[in-house]
Amino acid sequence: MSDAKNSQAVARIAVQHIHNDFAASAVLLFPDVNNHLNYPSEKPLRHSLRGVNLAAAQRAFELRTIERHYDLKTPSYFPLEHSQTMLGVLAIQFVTMSALSNPELTTFLDTFRNLIAQTLERLRLTEQANNASLKAETESLRNEFRMICAPH
Repeated sequence: MSDAKNSQAVARIAVQHIHNDFAASAVLLFPDVNNHLNYPSEKPLRHSLRGVNLAAAQRAFELRTIERHYDLKTPSYFPLEHSQTMLGVLAIQFVTMSALSNPELTTFLDTFRNLIAQTLERLRLTEQANNASLKAETESLRNEFRMICAPH
């Protein structure tokens, strides 16, 4: 996760690890500017989860609560939150009952979800810092230009 350069990379890494570690299909859903969840914009992996109930995912996102389903036909929805910021929802559809009932796997999944949220938060903060730096640089250049162009 530490090598991920953007949220799409985080989504790919997360889906791949969940497939490898839990033999499950998953997708990371991200909010748009209006806080409506959407699928990642990149092409999905072969084992990415498609056709999730976006209304159920949105409900988990807005209520900040896990919507866990203990059947193999319905995905579970895990909100991703860090520092009081909602970053998205991880939807997982398990293919074996043992993955749903194994406490060790549940603990591992909780840890992995926290790692995903921390990584997304790091990327969000980095983007904010870069934007602030760019804004300050733009303002500095604008001021220099005004000084050069001002009548003497």
